[in-house]
Amino acid sequence: MYFRIAAALIVAVFLAGTHWKAYTKGQDAITAEWDKDIAQRTAAALEASEAARKRESELQTKVGRVDRAYQESKRNTEHVARAAADGLRNLEAILAAPNSPASSATASSGNHGTGGVERELLGSCAASLVGLGQEADRMAAKIVTLQEYIKATQ
Repeated sequence: MYFRIAAALIVAVFLAGTHWKAYTKGQDAITAEWDKDIAQRTAAALEASEAARKRESELQTKVGRVDRAYQESKRNTEHVARAAADGLRNLEAILAAPNSPASSATASSGNHGTGGVERELLGSCAASLVGLGQEADRMAAKIVTLQEYIKATQ
């Protein structure tokens, strides 16, 4: 009877040991598999992050180029607007001068008293045209800038 109990205890200890060994080996295999999966995901995330940084850098460069082009276009437009305003002031000065060709033409045609109205009308039309030209230049610059931005971000 002691022999049977001793044999049963030996078998039970042997089975418990083999099962414990299998359990720990399986746990080590699962842990290694998890570690490998975590390493792969970390590498993929790092690669994606580097790609995103590179893309962001490229986009920043493109946006900088578009911004510089816009600023240059804006400076050119302002220069043209100043030149147009100077031309308008010169035209108004010429029309306002009593010895101007426009005033002598109205005096020789016999239409006294209407030269001032014509000059005023011509001046206001010129001012309106300058304002319209400035607005058209602003809109054109905005459209070009938006088109360049769209090209840069695609």
